[in-house]
Amino acid sequence: MKRVFILGSGFSKSVSDHMPLTKDLAYILEEKRDTESSLNSLAMADFHRIKDFELALSYLAQGAPWKDRETRTAHLAVFEKIAKRIFREILDREGRSLNIDQIPDWLQNFIRFVHKSQSTVITFNYDTILERATRFTLPNEEKINFDWMYPKIMTNAKYLDHIPRLGPSVQQSSPFPFVKLHGSINWYYTGDSIASGQQFVFTPFEATNPGLDLWKLQDYLIDKEPLLIPPIAEKSPYYSSSLVRTLWKQAHSAISEATHLYFLGYSLPETDLTTRLLLSAVSPAARISIVNTSRSQTKESLKERYQRSIPHIMDAFFDTDWVGADPIPSIANDMSKWGY
Repeated sequence: MKRVFILGSGFSKSVSDHMPLTKDLAYILEEKRDTESSLNSLAMADFHRIKDFELALSYLAQGAPWKDRETRTAHLAVFEKIAKRIFREILDREGRSLNIDQIPDWLQNFIRFVHKSQSTVITFNYDTILERATRFTLPNEEKINFDWMYPKIMTNAKYLDHIPRLGPSVQQSSPFPFVKLHGSINWYYTGDSIASGQQFVFTPFEATNPGLDLWKLQDYLIDKEPLLIPPIAEKSPYYSSSLVRTLWKQAHSAISEATHLYFLGYSLPETDLTTRLLLSAVSPAARISIVNTSRSQTKESLKERYQRSIPHIMDAFFDTDWVGADPIPSIANDMSKWGY
């Protein structure tokens, strides 16, 4: 059996209420609107006029044909400011979310299960909660290399000024196959655009919160920008780099081979065509499990939403047993009873 777990913002929200859902980001920005004096007021008015957060960001990022040069420049400036504000917000909230001395039992169960079963975990989240919890949950075995949770073409920022001393040759691997499709708050790249030839680095998830890791290595990141693919409808400009293409190819391969696909706290935006096409790679014989709190949708309407995106899956293969209150901790605790 090949299990693939796809994580959305609801997964991190299950760890801590400090972590925002994607839709919460709009409210957070609205609350801080009075502090936006440094942003172009007309461009911000255009952003807040569009009620859908993803569409509003998309409008700012796109060079619509009716925009003159001044408007395009102002909109892009606001888009960049908002993207950096999202980065800072996630960084700050994660720092208040995970106490490594009190990692929830269900999260430890999940980590141990995907490690022992070598299940693939694909996440759309920017935070490093899962990576950090993994480091402090699994034993520090010589054969586990936590840095290899990320693509090997990325460089650990603490090694930018020296080559680490190599010990005896040991066959090492990631704790489990792990793919981050939208970047991470501890990933950085050089230059003004995510293009081929860029240097990609990450800060290791070694401290109690990501802010401490960033602070330790900030001198090495002075010429670099956070690598986050923002929540916009049209993400194709971000897919030009070899790093991002590699990650999406890994996700496509894992999904196409999956016998069971679990969606944990993922809302499946219907406007995200690339993700819908990615999910269409799943086998018609695969089983789909939707694990979602879904306070605003019934089980049936949630199931129909997924079926519109993955229409070739038989109706009987959709499972909504874990839709309701605290579904992610519930399924994680059940995993201890599953076989590997």
